[in-house]
Amino acid sequence: MKKAFTLAEVLITLGIIGVVAALVMPSLIAKHKEKETVSRLKKAYSALQQAFLMATAEEGTPDNWGMAGMYDAESHIILANHFKPYMKVLTDCVRQPTAFVRKNCVGNNTFSLSTSHASFVLQDGTTMIFRALFANCNVTYGTISNVCGTVTVDTNGAKQPNELGYDLFTIYITKNRLVPMGTDGDNKPFERSCDRFNTSPVPGWTNKFIGCAAWVIYNENMDYLHCDDLSWNGKTKCK
Repeated sequence: MKKAFTLAEVLITLGIIGVVAALVMPSLIAKHKEKETVSRLKKAYSALQQAFLMATAEEGTPDNWGMAGMYDAESHIILANHFKPYMKVLTDCVRQPTAFVRKNCVGNNTFSLSTSHASFVLQDGTTMIFRALFANCNVTYGTISNVCGTVTVDTNGAKQPNELGYDLFTIYITKNRLVPMGTDGDNKPFERSCDRFNTSPVPGWTNKFIGCAAWVIYNENMDYLHCDDLSWNGKTKCK
């Protein structure tokens, strides 16, 4: 007689494998997506830095670009248009109606309406969302001086979830450089402004996870989504 597994034994084994896979796969998929997000944000940051260097070499620093400030719709357009020639643009949402912008560039995120921001999508699907803040670039946030405006990188364009800290990350545009929000010394420090349980991390700023960009770029992880004791001068990974 030949020895073999019975049908019942095979079915039980397959059932166990299925249960283990169901428990493990979501975690593996989530980790893969986080690594992909980290990679896309770092790539976008590099592209922005190159565009900034070329724009300032051609037209001087942002305080000379003719922006009036955050309450002037044209200023956001001016800011975006100074970066746009130096980036590989697929879809241009600058000066487009809000409905077009929602559908093609920013999705359902609520802070990127066409009247208060200007955006375009790169060929790799990343959306760049620009906002001018201060015409003279004369405002300081913590140790970050000469702030002119911001650019928010949406690593997967109009696709979900369109949430800060998940696929949206904000970078300061200063007079002389780009600085990821949440950098050590920022007045929106990582420890408070990238805390998953803090719904009002910084006075005057109600956006949860607003200060996660620097952490993702420099530490190359999104572990703030999984543990709560991370810091620039201490633990930089959950494990």
